[in-house]
Amino acid sequence: MRNIALLAICQALTQSSNTLMFASSALAVLTIVSPDMRMWANLPITMQHFGVMLSVFPASMLMMRRGRKFGFRTGSAMGMVGASCAAIGLGIGSFAVMCVGGLFLGYAIANMQLYRFAAVELAPGRFRAQAISYVTAGGVLARHRRPRAWRASRPISGCRSSRRASAPSSCVHAIVFVVLGFIEFPAVKAEDSTGPQRPLFEIVTQPAYMVACAGAMIAFGVMSFVMAASPLAIVHVRPEQDRGADHDLRPRHGHVRAGLLHRPSDRPLTACSR
Repeated sequence: MRNIALLAICQALTQSSNTLMFASSALAVLTIVSPDMRMWANLPITMQHFGVMLSVFPASMLMMRRGRKFGFRTGSAMGMVGASCAAIGLGIGSFAVMCVGGLFLGYAIANMQLYRFAAVELAPGRFRAQAISYVTAGGVLARHRRPRAWRASRPISGCRSSRRASAPSSCVHAIVFVVLGFIEFPAVKAEDSTGPQRPLFEIVTQPAYMVACAGAMIAFGVMSFVMAASPLAIVHVRPEQDRGADHDLRPRHGHVRAGLLHRPSDRPLTACSR
């Protein structure tokens, strides 16, 4: 239970950091890019998803050979690098550096997706289902931490404050790196990496796998769209009196489309276009 509890804490911390970066990156990008580049405001988030896609298999293979602890701590280190790159890119006004940071953060998120499967190895057979539930429930704790982290960072108020959203994320990954050191993962066995393996083609061609993969793609895509597009939409629909006079994120026209800030239109934002 101690190992499961620590793993659930790591899940909560990493997920809260990931959600904070989701919500703040697009708004932060708007403070450093020109108006004609605002349609690419969510590109760092897209690079983050691309990093997950590229990293999930290498991360699993690394854990198979070096163990869960080494693999998870490597992911936390990559998270620190990615969050630092995002903060540096925002500080120097480099959109490209922020996108590189998104790639590194993708490796950290790929490792976070494997926490629940590591719980199976830490629990006896009859408690494995509960262990997965406990670790996954760490996301509920992340829901309570996220608003406080958002208020502390205040990414919507300008470039300097937006940088505060990346700094806490780097600190959170550092805390996870330390906590992972106290979890007692099973030792790596030689037969786990050298024994017979099922062919990957045999796995991915199963109908059950295809249905599960399609469901995961749709669910994760909808979730990512809502989390990334909502802050941009709020910037558009906030009443003028609620915005400060020095607010630099005030696109008066246009709308959010497909998670990216669409090109400004000549039509004012109305209740219908919201």
